[in-house]
Amino acid sequence: MPRKSRIDALGALHHIIVQGIERSKIFKDDTDRHSFLYRLGAIIQETKTRHGFTYSQEFKFDSNFELNIASKIVAFFEKAVAFDCLWIKGINGERAGSIAVSEISEQVAFINFLLVLRKFRGQGIAQELMNKAISVVSG
Repeated sequence: MPRKSRIDALGALHHIIVQGIERSKIFKDDTDRHSFLYRLGAIIQETKTRHGFTYSQEFKFDSNFELNIASKIVAFFEKAVAFDCLWIKGINGERAGSIAVSEISEQVAFINFLLVLRKFRGQGIAQELMNKAISVVSG
């Protein structure tokens, strides 16, 4: 039985899932699936653009970095392993930061997509995201 949708609360930490419990379906029908993919596409575009812009401004990375981030996000969702998680931190309706964790092996996890936008830094968001990722992988 699918769980109820969560309320989109200001400042919430949103967990994006790619499959349900015991690999059950997470979509009601094709319309629901297409709606999710549309929203996911917007997140990928925004994440790619924000990561690319932030890293080009702060660390002088070139446009190849932005393309690399986009391909990693797509690969993350195509992999669809129950262990893998992505969280997006929202503040006042804006995406403030993100983090993902992937399983490399039974004993090793990989942190990826950690980003806190400049205007939201200094508020403990990176620590909150890291704590969430660590708590999930620690079981």
